Amino acid sequence: MSKLLIKGFWGIALGFVVSRIGFVDFSEVHNMFLMSDPRMFLSFASGAALVVFYFLVIQGFKVEQESGFTPGTIPGSMLFGTGWALTGGCPAIVMVQFSHGYGAAIFTFIGVSAGMILYRFVHKRYFGWASASCEA
Repeated sequence: MSKLLIKGFWGIALGFVVSRIGFVDFSEVHNMFLMSDPRMFLSFASGAALVVFYFLVIQGFKVEQESGFTPGTIPGSMLFGTGWALTGGCPAIVMVQFSHGYGAAIFTFIGVSAGMILYRFVHKRYFGWASASCEA
């Protein structure tokens, strides 16, 4: 129960931060992808640098889950980025968009859900590479 509360706290904190920096606003995300406003990109890059710092310094290069590069990494990343650019929201952001009352977030949520369901079917049927973290 305490782990659930801790994760809930960090989830709410993440939602608050991404809301405050503008990640829930389509026009802000659109400007980031067009490289017309560096503020959003710099916020995103700062978050990524913080995660790298955590793994390199605090954890001492110890990564708990198996990381790997599969043939689906590049096309999956491109599909994820395209969806993010078109909808203005990634899977985590869509929940924050719901909390802001963005009705269009329902379409992003449907797309994310359909993509996860389709991935499981297509991967099982047509591909055979290991996808350890994607099957959880």
